[in-house]
Amino acid sequence: MVSGMNFRTNRLATRVTIIFFLAMAALLIVLATVFAWIIYDSQQTSTAALQRETAQRAAATIDAHLESLRAPIANAVQLRADLFQQTPNDQQRFLTNLLLQNPSYIDLALLDEQGQVIAAVARMGHRLENAERDADRAAAFQAAQSGQPYLSRVHLTTANREPYIVMSQPFDKSRGVLIVWMNLNHVWEITAQVQIGDSGYAYILDADGNLIAGRDVARVIARENPLHNNPKLRDLLRDPNAVNDYIGLNGETVLGAHAPIASTSWMIVVETPRREAYLILYRSLAFIAILLIISVLLAAGIAHYLAVRLLKPIDLLRHGVGLIAQGQLDHTIVIKTNDEIQELANEFNTMTASLRRARMENETWTRELGRRVEERTAQVIDQKQQLAVLEERQRIARELHDSITQTLFTLTITLESAQAFLKKDARRVPALIERAHTMGKTALAETRALIANLRPVALGQRSLVDALRDEFVALTARTGSPIDFQADDGNTLSPDCEDALYRITLEAVNNAVKHGHAKYIVVRLQTMDHKIKMIAQDDGVGFDTTAEYAGHFGLKMMRERARALGGDVSIESALGKSTIVRVEIPIQGNSGK
Repeated sequence: MVSGMNFRTNRLATRVTIIFFLAMAALLIVLATVFAWIIYDSQQTSTAALQRETAQRAAATIDAHLESLRAPIANAVQLRADLFQQTPNDQQRFLTNLLLQNPSYIDLALLDEQGQVIAAVARMGHRLENAERDADRAAAFQAAQSGQPYLSRVHLTTANREPYIVMSQPFDKSRGVLIVWMNLNHVWEITAQVQIGDSGYAYILDADGNLIAGRDVARVIARENPLHNNPKLRDLLRDPNAVNDYIGLNGETVLGAHAPIASTSWMIVVETPRREAYLILYRSLAFIAILLIISVLLAAGIAHYLAVRLLKPIDLLRHGVGLIAQGQLDHTIVIKTNDEIQELANEFNTMTASLRRARMENETWTRELGRRVEERTAQVIDQKQQLAVLEERQRIARELHDSITQTLFTLTITLESAQAFLKKDARRVPALIERAHTMGKTALAETRALIANLRPVALGQRSLVDALRDEFVALTARTGSPIDFQADDGNTLSPDCEDALYRITLEAVNNAVKHGHAKYIVVRLQTMDHKIKMIAQDDGVGFDTTAEYAGHFGLKMMRERARALGGDVSIESALGKSTIVRVEIPIQGNSGK
């Protein structure tokens, strides 16, 4: 049985472990996936923004440089519209001054309306070949005949393979044209200096996609076209805000962005290798993967530990229940886990003990059943007599509590006051002792009166109001707690009603002093709505009216006395609050008339 039980327990532990492990693993994977996606999206967004910003900044720098080359030419042409009416020396001097304004100017030529050169200057060391100059001059002159400035495509010099462009600017009042050959080495430098990350780079493409500037000069000189066989790059250039992944100029997967150079048809492209662009992402994913593996392994260990720890007490509990089911009621299940399983085991032990006692009691009951039947017959006969004796005992107990207890309580307070004054004011002690002596006699007289008639001595020939007032004056003198007592006169009550009100009122006031530690008590005795009403309110500490107080019969006797006369007693109190006792007894049937 134990072997099969262990097998079932092991299967359950395995299932619990697997379920817990799968739940934890799924939660961890979901969290890791969400975190990875957040990192990826953030990294891609920030990298794309950086790529676009870098491309736009480089395009703006290059455009500003080109504008610095074009502006002096346009201004000079506008200011010297009469240049063709000047002497050849003036025209040569004009071109020389322009050449010296910017080191990027390598060659200048002034053409008349037939396209013939009437003046020309060239920078030392950068002179173009005649064939190159003639071809550029012819194309620039033909384009300028429309009256608009002309900017050629990028060319490379035959001698040293340096990039240059040709610009032609027509004169307004004549058909003449000013042609300038501009060196683009500075554009190459700007492009080469574009830095993004550790290995990012930039390059410039012309309108046909030819490479005209970049870090790899050899590929620029070879006029390589990166758009060939690269549709993703072509898609990138069609969308001005796109940032795509594709095979870059360096042959590896890159993250690229671009920006147009405003005054030209050129496009600058900025590329960063994917491995670098997403370096933070890759590191984060690696860290997440390691953390996920550790967390999953830890979850598996925790799941197995919890399953074994949880199911071992269940195994013990099931084994114990099996033994109890076989009738071994002496077996005790011992589990100490300080949880619900231990409580369940304790309940089973309690149940087993109850079953054991029930079995023993059943056997005893079977033997004694006959004798009890005989005894029951005798009990039925004596029932009325015993009930009468019980009711008489309760009545005597109530009378003893109301008479002797109240007087002895007052005697105790008086003796305590004498003991207190013994150290403070010894002159008052004899009077207190004399009063205590008088109270002792009173207690003795009340005992005798109880035996004779059970009517309190305090009332005697006095009215209820006078008797209560005397008691309150004495109680105030003994305890120092003032009692504000007011009562209506004129109603004559039956002796039983007066006795009940007297006892109930004294019980309420004594309880306020003794148990409630009251410092001030208000008592009202009045007739209203054909009822005699008593209200006693104090400023004491109060008590819980729903609690049971073993050994205290005062409240119970108060209610019994009132109900015996058709009345009722209600008490309002709570811990830390004052206590209010209300008594209502109907006058009809309790009048002394």
